[in-house]
Amino acid sequence: MGANRSLLGLMNGLKKYGVKSIVLCPRKGDFTTALESENIEYIVAPFTNWVYTKVSPNYYLFPLRILQNYIILPRLAKQVAAINPDIIYTNSSVTAVGAYLAHRLGKKHVWHIREFVREHYKTNYVFGQKNFVKWMNRSAAVVSISQALIDGVLNEVTTDKHLIYNGIMSKAQMEKLPEKNPQTKGFTFLNVGLIHPMKQQMQALKAFHILAKKHDNIRLIFVGKGRRIYTWRMRRFCEKNGLADKVSIMGYVPDPSEIYRNADALLMCSLYEGMGRVTAEAMAYSLPVIGYRSGATPELIQHNKNGLLYEGNEHDLAKEMNQLIIKTERAREMGAAGREKALLLFSTDDYVKRIYELILSLS
Repeated sequence: MGANRSLLGLMNGLKKYGVKSIVLCPRKGDFTTALESENIEYIVAPFTNWVYTKVSPNYYLFPLRILQNYIILPRLAKQVAAINPDIIYTNSSVTAVGAYLAHRLGKKHVWHIREFVREHYKTNYVFGQKNFVKWMNRSAAVVSISQALIDGVLNEVTTDKHLIYNGIMSKAQMEKLPEKNPQTKGFTFLNVGLIHPMKQQMQALKAFHILAKKHDNIRLIFVGKGRRIYTWRMRRFCEKNGLADKVSIMGYVPDPSEIYRNADALLMCSLYEGMGRVTAEAMAYSLPVIGYRSGATPELIQHNKNGLLYEGNEHDLAKEMNQLIIKTERAREMGAAGREKALLLFSTDDYVKRIYELILSLS
């Protein structure tokens, strides 16, 4: 997940400033494995998120999950008190355990907001929006990964708010990436991220199907995992429409760098994207991005400069995709402009430095 990848990059970057990080995780998994590989300490405690959705099969168990947080909080507070951290830092708005611990222990708290919870994932905060705002305002500072989140999610929050875009890689790493050359044989579209209806992968598939009737030499690659039924629908669509040899649904890929290098454009069809880490990554790899005009995507993509924006359905998306297929030199120019913007806004150097300066100001 993008939030965990951003957190991992942040903690690694903070090491050079002498900042030691200890991560509180709800369970073991891919993220704790990554922490171990980077020699970052962690504590596993079975806390749960403070958001819920009525379409979840576990909806009626939600009160028990919230009770679980209150049961483990005293023991968890003792563990954290023994560490005696200078600051407690919460990496997402979907969990409030860090805020509870900071309030209980009298520690300063920073909340990093990364998502449109209600709009994007159709979920709600337990105890309502007023309670969400109350706990946000108890934090010493709130970090947002986009202006769209500040305007749409944090508009009632009065504590200090800081706009800091995610860093995706160092400037040195970005500068080493080869620039894209215009394609002479075929055109490959790429979609990276959680497989979810709000990410609109089916819209991308339908748009591609429209274009596949006119162009023989195009491909579409999906990288990511998520909703199983939604993924099944995507595979079924490909089978029914003869796209199996043109569309790849690859699942989770730990390091998609080679896939970025071999693609020609990224499709960001997501509704209410908090920032779009993969959008920034694609820009760093000199890929033009076609993005849905929603959420923070228009902050990153300037129409006809470093990518294309669209609104509407698969026909509107197909129209913009077709532009890149038939104007490969223009696609290359947009990709080059995106690379320049990525160097300016999305380096881990600046990301880590700004977070460190914020932490220092609160210490």
